[in-house]
Amino acid sequence: ALLGRCSAVLGEMEQAGRCSSHPLGGGSGQLTADLPRLRSAGGKIVGESGALRLQHPSGARSLVSRSLGDRFWKAVDGPGGPRLPLIMCTPDVQSVELKGSDGFPFLLLVGSSVAAALGPQELVDVAGEFQTQPRAACGEVAQRALEAHAGAAANVQCTAVQVCFLPARGGDDKRRKPEPSPPAKKPKLSKFSAAPGGGTQSVRLRHILVKYKDTTQPPKEGQPRIMRTRQEAEAMLRRAINELRKDLRNVKKAPKDATEVVNATSKRFGELCRELSECETAKKGGVACGDMGWVTPEERNMFGAGFKEVVDVLIPGQLSDIAVSDQGLHLVQRIA
Repeated sequence: ALLGRCSAVLGEMEQAGRCSSHPLGGGSGQLTADLPRLRSAGGKIVGESGALRLQHPSGARSLVSRSLGDRFWKAVDGPGGPRLPLIMCTPDVQSVELKGSDGFPFLLLVGSSVAAALGPQELVDVAGEFQTQPRAACGEVAQRALEAHAGAAANVQCTAVQVCFLPARGGDDKRRKPEPSPPAKKPKLSKFSAAPGGGTQSVRLRHILVKYKDTTQPPKEGQPRIMRTRQEAEAMLRRAINELRKDLRNVKKAPKDATEVVNATSKRFGELCRELSECETAKKGGVACGDMGWVTPEERNMFGAGFKEVVDVLIPGQLSDIAVSDQGLHLVQRIA
């Protein structure tokens, strides 16, 4: 229940295959139902549309009319004793019956600076470019909002959070039906390969690694110091995701299974790996460029939780979200 323009938007798939926006409130600026209570409690609404504030009788100002907050805002004293609270913690509740990940693929929560720059449909269109890749989607949303605020105050902060709804594991989701053809070589399994409960065992991966100046792993002796920021590194990987998806869309015959997806993206993945990646695997030739080989659960753990949680959910052929390790940022594709 914000007086600002923070926004919540649900992405809803239409029959034509387009993702439309289903706004859940916040962007309208204020809750009309709150106004009588605020006036009775001695508060005032000040400012112009898009920059409204709640003013306390003492002169202090707040961006919100409902929130968990301090007692200063919740027990305002008046001539006849305590008045109604200016800020309440009672939420404004809306409900939407979800139809599964095919009907509602994601939910976006964005801060006021983002909602002021991008409308609900624009938010959904941008996020839709990065399917089940919330870090990449939020990075692109924030970047476009910053560009829209170009020339404004330098302290503009753009915040976005995406929640992706996934199909149930083991369900009848169409994405999980195709199985890759058997690999030429058997994966090297270890005692760590059999995950409890039948989880993912060894997987074959290829990746693009982009380093940035704040990574915890220092550069090796003789290597140049990395000067790019994390935001710049993420932008490079978002471009790679878009180019790989574009190539896949332009394939004359749509891939029937995961093996065909991997084959269709191999050439462009190798080109992008040689251009962008700062890993030893980028020096491999041909389709082996970027190949990490068969990676066990223990080996995935060694990259850190930020890497493992992104990679473990991949199905064969799928591109990962941007994954974080102490080496830098990774774009990973599961190839088997």
